Amino acid sequence: MATADFSPSLPSGTALENRLSRLARRRNAQKMSRAIVRAAIPGVALAALSVLLWKLHIIPDGPMWAPFAIIGVFVLWGIRNGWLQRAGTFAAACDADNALNWDDRLSSALAFVSPDQVKRQTQIAPQNGALARFKAAILPRFAISTAPAVPPTNLVPALVDEASARAQNLDPRRVYPLPFDRRAQILTVLSLLFVGFCLMPEFPLFQSIQEKRQVAAMQNAGEKLVAVAKDVRKTENPKAAEVNRLSRRLEKLGNKMVRGRMTKRAALTEIGELRQQLQKAQQKNSKAQSSAALPQIAEALRETPLQSQTGRKVQEQLAQNKWDEAAKELEKLADKVQNNQLSQSEKQKAAEDLKKTAQDLRSRGGEANKQAAQQLEQAAKQLQQPQNGQKQPQDQAQQQGQNSQKQNQGEQKQGANQPQQGQNPQGQNQEQQSGNQQQQQQGGQNSPQNGGNQRQQQKQGDQGSQQGAGGQSQQQQGGQEGDQAAADALRNMANGLRQGSGGSNSQGLQDMISKLRAAENQTGSNGGQQFGNAKPTEVGSGNCPGGDCRGSMTPGKDLKATDPRGSVGGGPGLGPRNNAQGVNSGGGVSKVKSTRTGDKRRYQDVWSDRLPKTRQKIDRVKGKWGGSGEMEQLPTKGEAKGGQARTPYYDVYESYKRDAEDAVSRESVPPAYKQPVKDYFESIKP
Repeated sequence: MATADFSPSLPSGTALENRLSRLARRRNAQKMSRAIVRAAIPGVALAALSVLLWKLHIIPDGPMWAPFAIIGVFVLWGIRNGWLQRAGTFAAACDADNALNWDDRLSSALAFVSPDQVKRQTQIAPQNGALARFKAAILPRFAISTAPAVPPTNLVPALVDEASARAQNLDPRRVYPLPFDRRAQILTVLSLLFVGFCLMPEFPLFQSIQEKRQVAAMQNAGEKLVAVAKDVRKTENPKAAEVNRLSRRLEKLGNKMVRGRMTKRAALTEIGELRQQLQKAQQKNSKAQSSAALPQIAEALRETPLQSQTGRKVQEQLAQNKWDEAAKELEKLADKVQNNQLSQSEKQKAAEDLKKTAQDLRSRGGEANKQAAQQLEQAAKQLQQPQNGQKQPQDQAQQQGQNSQKQNQGEQKQGANQPQQGQNPQGQNQEQQSGNQQQQQQGGQNSPQNGGNQRQQQKQGDQGSQQGAGGQSQQQQGGQEGDQAAADALRNMANGLRQGSGGSNSQGLQDMISKLRAAENQTGSNGGQQFGNAKPTEVGSGNCPGGDCRGSMTPGKDLKATDPRGSVGGGPGLGPRNNAQGVNSGGGVSKVKSTRTGDKRRYQDVWSDRLPKTRQKIDRVKGKWGGSGEMEQLPTKGEAKGGQARTPYYDVYESYKRDAEDAVSRESVPPAYKQPVKDYFESIKP
């Protein structure tokens, strides 16, 4: 009997259980890996095939995660199968005995050491019924049976020792190998094909040249939509949740168009729905702005040439739609003005900026703009008052002092000259001498009065200086009040910026609407041809692609000259449309119905299939209500047929575009009415 080669600190039974536990983990890992590989093979194959068909434009557009979701579903099924195949140490011991031909040594020893591990599971047969069989296939049920307890004998320790020794030298890889078998090779090849198909460029195998042009035009329009959506979301006010939501939806639509997977009808339908939502949001925003009646401070600050450094910073931030930062700059300037931290030159520049902004607001009209302009003009005056008012009290005091000094000097000179005037030459007459004597006496009497006048004038000068000092203090107090008023006006401007920041939403919405209209015209036209830019093709020359010249023809231009004396002319050199001859190959609306002529032929080819199916013969279709009642619009002919209209959407759009171009280009429409005609056709665009 072989000796047991295991640690003497562990009994033979414990060592055997530990070794068989490792073997059981190896077994479960092998079962799980094989189940996953077996289930992943069809999943990877299906995903690779779907990617290939998607690259060839055979299947329509779908989510990018769809192939990975397919693989994930099959892998989960494999994990489920591997989990159901899990077992314990007894199954591992039985597998080792069978693989190594050990005659149930390990399983027998384990049954004596740990009888609880001896379990056998048997799948329970499902009940009758489709639902029961389906449940049994998804989550099968098993019956577990255990071995009966056997009393030990004297041979059990020797059996356990031998089994433990064999288990210690057992390599789990010999019992449960993980080879790179055929299934693993197939899965590897399919995985490489899947990766290659994912990296392969798109190749529309079955698309015509016209369809490729339409896809290219759609991709170009989608790139523009993505660019404008990102620009709006980057420069828009973060608080505009509705605009951001619509911009994200616009970007999503642009990405779908860039992939080139949308059909023309689906693209036009989604563009129309999104355009309607944008127009509703724009109307709602316009109503909110009109009800708020806010002054257009931001627009005035943008367009007014400002001189101060703060004004230029505000303009830069408004150009980037940073409304809060611009408002904070104005509040900082208000704090500096209130604390008298600005120099006279800075105050002068700020006052000039306020005046220019007020003038711009007045030019815009509106009661709110007028009130804001008045407030800014008053603030500008208050900023300019301290500059002229600080010197005024000093100048007044100096001027009063100089005037008092001049008066005193003049009176002193007058008093000094009066005695000199009394000393006249002897050749003068007696009357002059008597007059001089009287003047001398009066001068002598006025001399003490002159001294009193000097003292009184000095007191008046002191009082004038005191009044000048008081006026200076009052002027300083008035300057502080003016600074406070200017600061309040600047803070009101900041609040107006914050409240009027929603005005940028209208600009972003307008940008998105304009881009959507351009994308709609570009997608709806053949090959991305813009609305109104169709060039007429030479009739009967065979230059029409595919023999169909409808994409570039104008009604009335595909007729040959016949009788020029008709009542209704088809243009210069053309006869009446109802008498004109049709063009046979490639020149008319249809090659099949080329025997019919003029408007009659064009009506039957374009409009007859779109009339309402009333199941009865009708002569005219009623249209809109006019001044004299309901107007008759379209002539009809023939019996109406029931059923749904099968005319493609893009043919309806092409017919609409031709009718719009024809109506606008008519000579009978005056130039002043061409824009209303365009607006009408824009309102009924399909």
